[in-house]
Amino acid sequence: IFGSRAIYKDGWKAGAVHKPDYWDFCRVKDEAAAPERHPDEDVWELYNINEDFNERNNLAAKNPEKLKELKALFNEEARKYNVYPLVDWNYTNTKRSALIK
Repeated sequence: IFGSRAIYKDGWKAGAVHKPDYWDFCRVKDEAAAPERHPDEDVWELYNINEDFNERNNLAAKNPEKLKELKALFNEEARKYNVYPLVDWNYTNTKRSALIK
């Protein structure tokens, strides 16, 4: 949603929260002042849901190969289902502003 991504496979979940998000826009008066980030800068997290249902222990640093595998799977599925280009808050606000004018 709005550029954030996640994928689950065989008990493993990988995900990345994309910023800026809605709360960033709530903190600034001018929507254009909200920070802009490219999706490639997002930090991915990795969880073993079978052992850590509450996602308390981010295993990305300990299991880089598993994270790489799940990110590749996400990209494969995203291309398959036309997820790209990612639509984030900046894109949404730009399009909305253009419609209002």
